[in-house]
This record gives sequence, structure tokens and C-alpha cells, in this order.
Amino acid sequence: MNNWKIVCDKVSTTMDLSEMQFEKTVATLILANLGWNEFRDNIKEQYHIEDHAKGYKPDFALFPKDKTEPGIFVELKETGHKQRAKDVKQIRTYMMLTNCRFCIYFGEKMELFYIKIDGTNRSLKSVLTLDYNPKNPDGNLLLDLINFDTYSENNLIRFCEDRLSADEAISYYTSEEGRKRLFELMAQDRHLSESAARLLSSMLTMPERKVQGVEDIPEYLEYLEMKENPDVQATIKQPKVKKMTGKKPKTAKGAGGKKKPRPPFRFSMIGLKAGDEVLFDSRGWTVKVSSDNTVEYRGEHLKMSTFCKKYLPDDKRNKSEAYQGPDFFTYHGKTLAEIRDEKEGINKKGKSTQRV
Repeated sequence: MNNWKIVCDKVSTTMDLSEMQFEKTVATLILANLGWNEFRDNIKEQYHIEDHAKGYKPDFALFPKDKTEPGIFVELKETGHKQRAKDVKQIRTYMMLTNCRFCIYFGEKMELFYIKIDGTNRSLKSVLTLDYNPKNPDGNLLLDLINFDTYSENNLIRFCEDRLSADEAISYYTSEEGRKRLFELMAQDRHLSESAARLLSSMLTMPERKVQGVEDIPEYLEYLEMKENPDVQATIKQPKVKKMTGKKPKTAKGAGGKKKPRPPFRFSMIGLKAGDEVLFDSRGWTVKVSSDNTVEYRGEHLKMSTFCKKYLPDDKRNKSEAYQGPDFFTYHGKTLAEIRDEKEGINKKGKSTQRV
């Protein structure tokens, strides 16, 4: 079922409705189609935020399975309503007064807001903005993430963090300063740098993110930055950047007949999945795998290299602040890097132990 097309079709018939009429006649039907309805007792209209004198009331509060606190707020305006600063302030207030981290906004466009947590800091971020275009692939992607029957808070957090990570890289590397920096890096790694530049350029003209491979940009640019540091040049592994079509690049041999370096580490390479636990050895902390390339600690979802930059003790740090994450996390007494080498049949000298 194409839920996004259903949403677009319903919204297209409401251009002359008031906010209240839209709420009563359409929004309820849209939410019910995603499994949120009063008969399942998982939705509350005009939800009153407790312990606040002003009585703030989001239009809808959605309650995931077995949860007593709202997981998603829904704020509605009439279909043609152009978003104003006070609308965003209203959403920020709702979310800062509760533990709810997501808000779906309906107005001239549909928008996903997210509370990003960084230590003790909480900030409101706009993660995704959608025109009501039934052909937009992000529409169904978002609706699948907020469907009651398949809803997972962790999956939605990962989605938001991945989008923000790519957005930050794009924002910097399409600025004047960032472009200069990218050109400097291109001089050192022309082929891969041009691949990233093409992705960035495409994103400027394709805001609906139809370009595949954008999620690789932050990791790839991190690799380029690390490549400049002499003390880590011998240990870094070059990531593969997807082609514009989204297909994986061919595993052709490079100059001199040598094979290209291995792709970036993924937990699935060593048989681990979301929910499994690994040990951050330097501090003795147990953290959970939250996606194929991130771990979760105190509500934060970070790549292992980023985790190291943030939490390594001073005596374990290096001058470059560039780290190979799998070397710092262990599973059943072995580092993740060691386990990967064993799985791929590579000895300590970097040579394959597998017979041809």
C-alpha cells in the first residue's frame, strides 16, 4: 500500500478547510491509516502537557506500544499555512517540556522535527521537509518509520541522526570555506574526492534527496581528513563511495594490480546486530550496537570513531584526534578489528591466510 500517495491525495482535497476542519476530517484518517486510532487507545487529541500552568496542548500525541508517555507529537495547521517562527517555537516548547523526541508537522509542507541530545544539551532539529508530491520516495520512508505496527524509536533516531550527519557535511562542504577545503583534499585523492564533489553538487539541486549515496559523504570526508595525518596514514582504510546510481562500485584492481583497500567496518561483517553489546575498553563501558555502523550510549548514537574522539581518556588520545573505532571496542575479549581480520582470513601482518 502506498501510504504516502494516500496522504497526498487526502491533503490535496483540503485546501479550503480551516485548521480545525482539517484536524477533524483528514488528519485523523491519515493517522488511522498508519495504525494510530482511538480504538487502539494509542492516540490522544489535544493532549495536555502535565505540570504546566499554560496548559500547552499538541493537536495529537501518539503512544507507541507499551508506552505511557507520548512518542510522537503531531501539530496541524491548515494545508496552505506557511510556517512561521512562532510555529517552530510552539513545537520546541512541547518537546522541551516532555521526553518526546519527535514531532510531525502538517502545514504547507509536512515536516519531521527531532530533539537531538548531545550530553546534557537538547536542541530541536528539522530533519525532513516534504512537499505533498506522491512521487517523493522519502514520503513512504517516513510513513513506514512512524507506522504504529512497525514503529521503533531506535530506528527513527538512527534515521534522524543519519540525515543530520549528512546535512552537516553538505552544509560545510558547500560553503565557501568548505569548497576550498574540499579542493585541497581533491589534490590528494582525486578520484574519490570528485565522487564526493559530484554528490554534494547534486544535493544542491536535488533537495528531495533522490541521489543515492549521500549517507556515505560524512564517513568519506572523515577518511579524507584522517588521510592528512602522518601518524594514522598507515592504518586508515579507504571507504568506498557509491556511484550516482546507488550501485556499488566494481571491485576492480588498482594501479600495479593491487586490490583496493577494504571497505569501512560494519558490525554485520562480524555477525553483530542492533541490540548486541560491546565493550569500550578504555573506560570499561558496555555500549549497545544501534545500527550497522553506530553504537548507543546514554541515548546518543555515534560512530565508533566519533565515540572515541568524545570519550577516550587523555592518556589514550593522539595529536591528530583521528581513531580507528574497531581497535578500541572489544567483544568476548577480542577487539572488533581482530575479529574482522579472523573472519576475513587476514593475519597480523595484513596478509590473507586463506588458500586459493
